[in-house]
Amino acid sequence: MFSTHRHARCQAILHTLPSFDIPKSGQSMRELLALLAAHYHDCASDTARVRTLQKDLKFLRDAQDIVCGPKTGEGTTLRYRRAPQEQLTTGSTICTRN
Repeated sequence: MFSTHRHARCQAILHTLPSFDIPKSGQSMRELLALLAAHYHDCASDTARVRTLQKDLKFLRDAQDIVCGPKTGEGTTLRYRRAPQEQLTTGSTICTRN
């Protein structure tokens, strides 16, 4: 279980990130922090803001809501995107995973 603050931050991250299907590069952690500064204003310092964003991104990756790349080489800036949508067939209805 997580706080309503984390839920709001994660929703903001998901709305900010490009879709997996769009041929646009994803957002880096620093870009996300700049775009979503208002959601991290409660943190005491820049270090705390970065750490909180890292935890939020890890939570979303673990939940498979986002993906990051490239997966090659050290020193490469990771770029985050929303995970590809999976189409799940349930009876006569097709649901998409967000």
